[in-house]
Amino acid sequence: MTALQSLYKSNRVAIVQGAGYPNPNRSHYESMTIWQTASPDETMQTGWIGRYLDTARSVDSSINAVEVDALLSPAVIGQNERAMAIENLKSFKVVPSRRTRQGLDETTIKALDAIQCSSCQEYNNLVTAMMEAGLDAMTASDIVQQAASNYRTSVNYPNNDFSNRLKLAAQVVSSTLKPTIIYLQIGGFDTHANQKNTQANLLKTVSDGIAAFYQDMDAKGKSDDTLIMTFSEFGRRVHENGSRGTDHGTAEPMFLIGGRMSGGLYGEYPDLSNLDSNGDLIHTVDFRQVYASVLQDWLGAAPSQILSSQFQKLNMF
Repeated sequence: MTALQSLYKSNRVAIVQGAGYPNPNRSHYESMTIWQTASPDETMQTGWIGRYLDTARSVDSSINAVEVDALLSPAVIGQNERAMAIENLKSFKVVPSRRTRQGLDETTIKALDAIQCSSCQEYNNLVTAMMEAGLDAMTASDIVQQAASNYRTSVNYPNNDFSNRLKLAAQVVSSTLKPTIIYLQIGGFDTHANQKNTQANLLKTVSDGIAAFYQDMDAKGKSDDTLIMTFSEFGRRVHENGSRGTDHGTAEPMFLIGGRMSGGLYGEYPDLSNLDSNGDLIHTVDFRQVYASVLQDWLGAAPSQILSSQFQKLNMF
């Protein structure tokens, strides 16, 4: 991770050690849901970023979020608001057969008009929502396509899927959509076997990709307005298994990178001589403390409205 090491030496990287939660879950799906909803104790249907969007957009309708993927993650789905999914520029395009001044083609408008009636308010509401969704999709499609065609960068992104997604994120940032949050994922870290080389290659991919994105934002004068945060559903077990890998663990490091970060190490690294009954690390920082710090000090939101409880912040900004 030499690329991130360079940023760390420039005081642009904060590393939160031992992040986790009480009574950790070692199921991929359940633990990821816990991290995405910020709710270890009860099942929630909304994600922590989605709840932020619910709160923020009620005050400022220009706030929006984008996930660089085909489908939305639970993290970015709120009660009323959600992120926009953009997998790639080629697929993110709405092309009606013939546009009217309102943006929808005439066939669609006639079909919608056919189901309207003055006594059917539910149908009227549905039609209105469909019209607005169509217009929003076309507007967003046009904006992103235009931004992509105008996008120029001197930064050489690595040639892999993760970095390509980060480059798309940079293009979206440069558009007039101006998303408040961009969310994307990278898989492959479930290293039950042959961990050493697999993990090293993945960590290099993450490090090089994030560093390229940061450099791109810095070159455009946006590094002070950029915060990159990483998380996973869990860390790995301390002891090696019989396949030269490690099994599902608990506590993990989180990386936060940005021009306004107060870099360095936060929290205490878990004690390797004090493991739980499964041989896993005992977390020293509740991950919701990190979320609370980002919500309040970066996004300007009240953490208690989104996390449903008070958590001590980490002074990272």
